[in-house]
Amino acid sequence: MFEIHVHITGLEPLQALADALCAGNVPVQKIAEQVAEKVQEAAQPVQFTPVPPAAVPVSAASSPTVTPAPVAAPPAVSLDQIKVALAALADSGKSAVILQLFGQYGIQCADDLTPDRLAAFACDLRQQGGVI
Repeated sequence: MFEIHVHITGLEPLQALADALCAGNVPVQKIAEQVAEKVQEAAQPVQFTPVPPAAVPVSAASSPTVTPAPVAAPPAVSLDQIKVALAALADSGKSAVILQLFGQYGIQCADDLTPDRLAAFACDLRQQGGVI
C-alpha cells in the first residue's frame, strides 16, 4: 500500500489577490508580484523517496481470488425522458445544441429515434447539458 502526502503552503498571497479583486481596491500589482514569487518558490522539484520492494510484506501462503462485483446495466432511458430533457434545453436557449444533435443522429425530431439509439442519444444529450 502506498501513501502520498501533499502539503501546499504559501497560498495566502493568492487569497489576498482574490480578495482584492473582489473588493475592487488595494494595490493588485503588489499582491500579484507576491503570488508570482510564491509560485516560483513552489516550482521547486518534488523529492520522492522510493520504498524498496523488499520492504513490502508479501504472503506467499495464499493469494485470494478476486471476483469482480457485478455491474448493473445503466438504467433504460425512455423517449419521454429524452423529450423532457430536450424541452429543458430548448427553454434554456440551447436550441442550436438540439439541432446539432438531431443532425448528428440524422433525425428531424426525437420521435425519429429508434429504441436501440435512445441510450447513445441520451449520453450525448447529457454531454451537452441535458438532464435525464
